[in-house]
Amino acid sequence: MPSDNNLFVREGQSEPLTVTIAIARQISGLGNTTLWKLISDGTLQSVTVGRRRLVVYQSLRRLLSCDAAKPAEPVRGRPRKVIVGKAVTS
Repeated sequence: MPSDNNLFVREGQSEPLTVTIAIARQISGLGNTTLWKLISDGTLQSVTVGRRRLVVYQSLRRLLSCDAAKPAEPVRGRPRKVIVGKAVTS
C-alpha cells in the first residue's frame, strides 16, 4: 500500500511534476473555487499546456505541509453579548 504522501504516485515511480485540477482537488480536499483562487493569487503554481491547466505538484505539497500551515485568523464581527456568564444566542 502506498504511503499517505504518495497516494497519487504509482509504486516504483517518482512524484509527478504536475497534477490536474481534479487530482489536486482530491489530494487537498479543497474545492474548485478555492484552488482557482490560490492559483490566481500565486499561492499555487500552475502551467497551461494547450487548453489544459496543471498544478505544480511541489507547490501543492508546500501548501499542504505542516510547516506552511498558518494559524486561523481571528473571527471578525462583534462578540456575543454575555449576561451574568450566560451567552445570549440570537
